[in-house]
Amino acid sequence: MVVALSRTELILKLIVEQYLLDGQPVSSKLIAEHQALAVSSATVRNTMVQLEQQGLIRSPHTSAGRVPTTAGIRLFIDKMLQLEPLTDKWQRELTTRLVPQLPISYFVSKPANYWPT
Repeated sequence: MVVALSRTELILKLIVEQYLLDGQPVSSKLIAEHQALAVSSATVRNTMVQLEQQGLIRSPHTSAGRVPTTAGIRLFIDKMLQLEPLTDKWQRELTTRLVPQLPISYFVSKPANYWPT
C-alpha cells in the first residue's frame, strides 16, 4: 500500500531515512537534491523549521543539519515505513546468523555492511 505524503511528511521521511543510513545530521541541501522533491534548499529549510517547531526533528548544534527526534521516528514508523516480505537470501542469512542465546543488542551493534543487501 502506497500512502500519499504531503511535502512536509516527505521531507521528514527523507530526513529519517538518511539519518538511519549514516547516523549523521541531515542537511537541507542533501534533501533538496533528492529526486522526489522539486524544491530549493530554502524551501526545505523552511519546512525543517516547521518540523522542528512540531518536535519532529532537532538540530544537535548550531549550523548542523537536523536529526529526527523520538516523535519524528515514531511518526515515520507509524505512517511512512513500508515493509516488504523478506527475500529468500535474507531469510537464509537470518536463519544462519541468529542464535537464540545472543541478545538483540549484538545484532544492532553490527555495521550495516555486515548484512546482505
